[in-house]
Amino acid sequence: MVLDPDAPALPQRLRRGQAVPGGLHQARRGPAHHQHARGRAGRPRIRPARPGRVRARPERAHDPQVRDRDPGGRGVSAQSSEQLVLHEDLGDGVARITLNRPEKRNAMSRAARSALLEALDRCHGTARVIILTGAGTAFCSGVDLKEAGEEGPGADDTVEGRRTSWHTVQEKIRRHPAIVIAAVNGFALGGGVTLANSADLAIAAHEARLGMPELGFGLYPGLAGPSTQLRLSPKRAAWMVLTTKRISGTTAAEWGLVNEAVPLADLADAALELARDIARFDPVSLDWSKRALHEIPQHISDWTTALRYGEDVRAQIQARSDVLSDGAKTYRRAVGKNEAAGRNEAAGEIGAAGGNGER
Repeated sequence: MVLDPDAPALPQRLRRGQAVPGGLHQARRGPAHHQHARGRAGRPRIRPARPGRVRARPERAHDPQVRDRDPGGRGVSAQSSEQLVLHEDLGDGVARITLNRPEKRNAMSRAARSALLEALDRCHGTARVIILTGAGTAFCSGVDLKEAGEEGPGADDTVEGRRTSWHTVQEKIRRHPAIVIAAVNGFALGGGVTLANSADLAIAAHEARLGMPELGFGLYPGLAGPSTQLRLSPKRAAWMVLTTKRISGTTAAEWGLVNEAVPLADLADAALELARDIARFDPVSLDWSKRALHEIPQHISDWTTALRYGEDVRAQIQARSDVLSDGAKTYRRAVGKNEAAGRNEAAGEIGAAGGNGER
């Protein structure tokens, strides 16, 4: 839950129980949990996935909430200020999604959450890496609590409410086959911290400010709290929850809440460089590696079981791609060599290294 700067009556609504949308929900298990099941001998087993089962979606050029920017980055039309979410195809398997409510510190109304879900769907099958950032001085200040107070309790309990809930957005990001990089450009408050935590990687501007103000309203940060507690040491997580103080992007990197911090002027370039570096890898390998990162250690903490699961993931990748069919080609790809490099040289280096990869 997050603050909307234009909601001065929020504390009173919250204390009267009118602004807590949907109440507390049980945590849902992610897809990696369902992908992993134990065999009779205790060996992890992965149910075969159905390749290519990406739901076809209609063209959304007419969608009033999601708008494409041109790949050259020359900007958007005059109507862009009215779009809640901007989607850019940057080429080479990289896309950028920008939350576009700068006047609300990118607080996510229900329409904005729906637009973000639509933008993520657009990246299915086309983007290997997604950069997620915010317009203006904020990354994201979470759910629009002014709107939530007007909706009243239980709004997320309806069919449509569940489809566009903040929890659903986080699960969508975690289950997406693309690697998601949060580029935290400014304020990340409450649910904005959740959004950064749900991303696979995160880079913050030194000037960014991350915090959880919920306790000031007499509430525990329902999503930001648990997602932070799973990533930080207990004392540091307690500091953020109990003091409601904001930390800088620099401190967030030192604590491990984000991967690194850079000056704000360098953030866009740093995120793009990282995205392009990752996007050169095989998409099947990226997808299954992301699943394994979510599965271990959150669901699998036993050493032997984890290693067996890793072997199964490797087998799944081999079954779904030809990434290991040519050892020399795979090696050149891994070390970034030009495709035209001599096969003999690469094969010789593989032999000197004692084989291909871990085998």
